[in-house]
Amino acid sequence: YQRASATLEQASLRQVEFLADLKRIDVSNWAEQRARALTVLADDADLIAVLAPNASNAASATTWLQDRVVDDPAFASLMIVSAADGQIWSASQSRATRIGQAFPGWQSMREAGASPARYEPGLASDRLTVLFTAPIQVAVAAADDESDGPAWMLVGEASIVALKELVAGPADADGD
Repeated sequence: YQRASATLEQASLRQVEFLADLKRIDVSNWAEQRARALTVLADDADLIAVLAPNASNAASATTWLQDRVVDDPAFASLMIVSAADGQIWSASQSRATRIGQAFPGWQSMREAGASPARYEPGLASDRLTVLFTAPIQVAVAAADDESDGPAWMLVGEASIVALKELVAGPADADGD
């Protein structure tokens, strides 16, 4: 009986470990999808045109960002921030109150391309968020080009509501 119990326990443990590995893969895929989506948005010709030197238009950028948030529910908000100091230049409506402020945790986030999951009271919810960054490649006039990196970064804020279902499973996410 003890041998059978130990064998059954080991088999159950292997199943749980296998399911945990599958969940890690799902979470990794979720993050990779958002990182790829943000990179595609950062290369959008309309966004690059809005940020062109001597033609930058914050109102047009805000409209572009808001349209993308509405069209792509993968992101709760989108922001254009200065690559040098993390100051928010333009943001979709859910982050418009932060325009002109330096983005918290900017130094650690911009190197990694994604932040750790964190509680974000600015979204007026109890959701966790992950921030993704992608450089926006805007042509800079030679006289203004003092650095090797991009002048602007696109920051996408992804809410982890769907991730809760991804990790817990649909039945568990409903509180069962």
